[in-house]
Amino acid sequence: SQGGALAQELRAWLSAALASRVPTRAEAAAALGVSERTLARRLRAQGISFAELLDGVRRDAALQAVGQTTRPLADIGQALGFAEPAVFWRAFRRWSGSTPAAWRAAQRADRQP
Repeated sequence: SQGGALAQELRAWLSAALASRVPTRAEAAAALGVSERTLARRLRAQGISFAELLDGVRRDAALQAVGQTTRPLADIGQALGFAEPAVFWRAFRRWSGSTPAAWRAAQRADRQP
């Protein structure tokens, strides 16, 4: 996995925070009790950025929500902080290689007995 203990701790915090909003680097640093510069420096030392960690957490949440729920796709995108459905669709395609609707259909097909 990417990074070390700090990255793992930050990833867990981001996952929890993402349930209510898209967390900022400043909020993450405060939650971990370090300055933004210190957080950025420590992540850089582990070969990862805040943006990359956040993108990974959003990807995991999106794949899970699209594949395992019947929530409208636009709602999932909005909940993950994407202002427009088209922006979510592009990110989802970058993450998975397919559209959210195609991913959902494939997940359902895989679960058929």
